[in-house]
Amino acid sequence: MLDISDEKHPKVIATFPRPPKELKDRGVTPPWGPGLHNVHENPPGPDSFKSDDKLYVTAQCGGLRIFDVSDPYRPTETGYYVPGTPKVYYSPYGLGGHSSGVDMQDVFVDNKGLIYVSLSNGGLEILESKS
Repeated sequence: MLDISDEKHPKVIATFPRPPKELKDRGVTPPWGPGLHNVHENPPGPDSFKSDDKLYVTAQCGGLRIFDVSDPYRPTETGYYVPGTPKVYYSPYGLGGHSSGVDMQDVFVDNKGLIYVSLSNGGLEILESKS
């Protein structure tokens, strides 16, 4: 999390919790474990979910992670979703073609609470937010 009140000198004020390292063997990830990948960025438009306090983030083999950032000095994970491991998926990075594993890529949240998450294996997961 960055404080950009002085745009010429941004400051790191907090880091986000990482997904559990145990998930690293479930799909595409660096050797140190799953890291945060893409975020729902409050895109413009009447159908997009917008929030100053909640972040939806993909974490490749770490699935979908949901954070409360109402206290920017202490972002906390409030929810997550990790799908079952597919038998085969295509590696978009040219890392050996086909293999098994989870690789969540992009996330979009609509204003009705539906969460759309894409996976490298060409799949699309549609989830419903409870809050």
